[in-house]
Amino acid sequence: MDCSSCSSKAQYECSCLPNTLYFCSSCLSPHITSSLYLQHNVQEIGFTYTNPLCYECKAKFCEVICLCKRIGICKSCLPGHITMSGSHFIDYIRTERQSRDTFDMEKKSVTDTVKQEVYENIKHLEDFKERVNKTKLFLIEAIQKSADDLIVSTENNKKKMEMALENINKAKTPREDLWPYNFKKRQSCMTPSRRNVNKEIKLCETELNADAILRSIANLGKVTLYGDINPVTQEENIYYFRAKAREMISIEVGSLYVVRKIFPKSLVLAEAGSWCEGPGKSLIYCGGCKSTGFTNEVVQIDPISMNFRLLPPMKSPRALAAVVFYNNTFYAFGGYSGTNINTCEKFSFSTGKWEDLPNMPVARSAFTIAVIDDLLYMTGDCTRLDIFNTKDDSFECAKVIVQQASYSSLTKTKDRLLLIQNESVFEIDLASDDVKKVASIPQGKWWSCFPPQTQNGVVVFGRYDDGFLYTFDMNTYVLSKKFKLIA
Repeated sequence: MDCSSCSSKAQYECSCLPNTLYFCSSCLSPHITSSLYLQHNVQEIGFTYTNPLCYECKAKFCEVICLCKRIGICKSCLPGHITMSGSHFIDYIRTERQSRDTFDMEKKSVTDTVKQEVYENIKHLEDFKERVNKTKLFLIEAIQKSADDLIVSTENNKKKMEMALENINKAKTPREDLWPYNFKKRQSCMTPSRRNVNKEIKLCETELNADAILRSIANLGKVTLYGDINPVTQEENIYYFRAKAREMISIEVGSLYVVRKIFPKSLVLAEAGSWCEGPGKSLIYCGGCKSTGFTNEVVQIDPISMNFRLLPPMKSPRALAAVVFYNNTFYAFGGYSGTNINTCEKFSFSTGKWEDLPNMPVARSAFTIAVIDDLLYMTGDCTRLDIFNTKDDSFECAKVIVQQASYSSLTKTKDRLLLIQNESVFEIDLASDDVKKVASIPQGKWWSCFPPQTQNGVVVFGRYDDGFLYTFDMNTYVLSKKFKLIA
């Protein structure tokens, strides 16, 4: 019998495929290494192992076969056998009892788990469908009842207004010589009727049972899937722009559910730009670096439809800036344009114009801003915690001293600040001016182009150097690595 690869005399047979293949000793090893994803069952042609006991211990049944000496060995003796001599080729002995190997069992276990989850989700979705249908019927009934009540109320009000008008028409015209007196008297008796008419009309406008309808619509949101027993709630989103891949990633903060959207053909964004949410849940993307150099472009984007418009450009080109939207104003602080810069500016959506701000005390790039009331907190590239007052556009320095770091993230958690940088996480108590280290984390550049978001005690943020999304639980002080953001 010839080798399937080189036509030499075959010495081994392999049943990795439906049709048995035959190989010489030279071609067997390349065949196995070229298709490691297959299950190879190799036997020497004309050789059948018949001894059921282990060659080494002579006590246990043999479980594997080694072609170095054509011997069968139990798994207990196999390590010792391998260390005692040179080259080995090991394969499991196939029996009906051992026909399903470990990989098959693991695959079956995973498949069974997935099937169970699918069945559970189908069951929950069927329940949700039933609840939606019930809510639909209840909603129709509520609207119908409200409409019927409105019609009845309108008919009653119509009759009352007709009676009021009839009474007015029955009134006699006052005599000319008594006109001033009679007019005031008539006006005094007519006024209540008009007020009553106006009151009835007002009642007519408020007869619709809005509460029942809103409760019905709210019930539509109460869907639960496998492993989630809480009703679906309104989620905050964070967004990540992959400028080179022309893609935007939308991530729900609570569930980390990801939606990817492709840029329109006419939308071109620079690398290393910064962005945040703007008016009406739109996104504002500014600055960055193009092949021609640093840019001052600003774009407002609708994350749902991906429609966009160009805003007036910034006065200074900048990349890796800190940006925030507050009180209908977009702020851009610092950044990088060959070196760190300390210039700042703001764009008012009311006036549609940019305005210069006082320079930061320290030139910074790759930092984020936390907003508390009318104050913007920022740190990075120094030990200062600077505060910008949006009321009078002024800077001041907080009393606390922080660890110096580049590429740091700062965010608000309740009444405190959370600072993530270098290999540590700090809590800053503004009331007592205290800085406390709460967790140790891997060394890294803990900054991304979007501000961190906090929901239910969990902070969601990105990391600049590895491009992954992370979460930090404020209750357990545990950092979790989620998934890769960059292409």
